[in-house]
This record gives sequence, structure tokens and C-alpha cells, in this order.
Amino acid sequence: MNRLGPLFSESLAKAKLINPSLPDDIQLFISDDKEPNAFATGRKTICLTKEIFQLSDEEIKAVFAHELAHLANKDTDLILMITVGNFLVTAFFIFYRIAIYIVGISAAIIVHRNIMDLLFTLFLDMILVGVMWLWTKIGIVLVMYSSRKNEYLADEFASNCGYGENMIAALKKLNSSGAKGLWANLASSHPATNDRIARLQELNSI
Repeated sequence: MNRLGPLFSESLAKAKLINPSLPDDIQLFISDDKEPNAFATGRKTICLTKEIFQLSDEEIKAVFAHELAHLANKDTDLILMITVGNFLVTAFFIFYRIAIYIVGISAAIIVHRNIMDLLFTLFLDMILVGVMWLWTKIGIVLVMYSSRKNEYLADEFASNCGYGENMIAALKKLNSSGAKGLWANLASSHPATNDRIARLQELNSI
């Protein structure tokens, strides 16, 4: 933390020039995770792993600026809203499935409904399962698309703070190659590193 404190303070000062709404009491947390990573959570928390220390001071400041952008843009609020919304939809779906089974099976036993009515109940349940599966897949694609867009915006924010070249250098060192394949790309929360670097180079040339 002795090394990170001054670096974070400088990044925060530059970030607040762009977005003064950033709070002054943002907390830093360090994880022992072996994978080099940094992420923003909540409204005033940034977490990073010890592997980030392999970066130079300027590169670490660029990473801080990137994560501060997520807080400034309220990206973490969106994730929380989606998580709560998904929980409510899932809870309703489970409750509805239980209700269908209870009503359908109970009716079959009590009033001796024929087998076709029971099969219809099971068929309806299968439709609901399919709709839920499709909802989940579409939700993942939309959320991950939004997340990838936010990553580009956070890179741009770091560039506007004066850390464009350092952000490129940090990305090259961290060397996250991005997802492979159509579905993997659609379901990835981060764009491919080469795409992020190309976008930053384009911004720096303007």
C-alpha cells in the first residue's frame, strides 16, 4: 500500500477533473489471487491482485484511472440492478413451476383428470423452461455487450486522464487475449485485448 497510495491519489485527482462526482473516500483492497486483475465494485471500492504490482507505476496509474471510470460511470450500479432483476425473475419462475406442478398433479389425483390434461401441464412446464433458457441466453448476451462497451469507455476515460500509452502498455503486459468463438465472444465481459489496444491507439492519434 505504501507504493499504491501516491499512485492512486494522482489517478483520482486526474479522474476528478473529468468527473468531480467521484467520492474522495474510495477504498483499495488487495487480493492474493495469482491472476493479474483489477475491478471496481460497489460505489467506492477498487480491488486488485498482487500480480498487478508487476506493472510500472505509470501503468498502475492507468489501471486505477480505468477502474475509477467504472465508478464514475456507475457501471457497478447497472450490474447490481441486473443481478437483483434476474433474481426476482428466477424466483418468480421457480414459484410458478411449483404452482403448476401442485395444481396439475393435485387436480389429476382429486378430480381424476385424464392423462391428456396432465401431459398438457407437463408440456406447459417444458415451454416455460425453454422460455427461461432463452431469457437467460439473451440476457447474458445483452449484459456482456454492455460490459464490453463499458470497458471501451473506461479505457477512453483513462486515455483522457493522460494514461493512454500507459494503458496500452499495461494491457500488453497483462496479455488477456479475449474470448474465442462466436458464443464465447458474445458471452465475454471484456473485449479482446487487441481490440482495446487498437481503440486506444486510435484515440491517441486524434
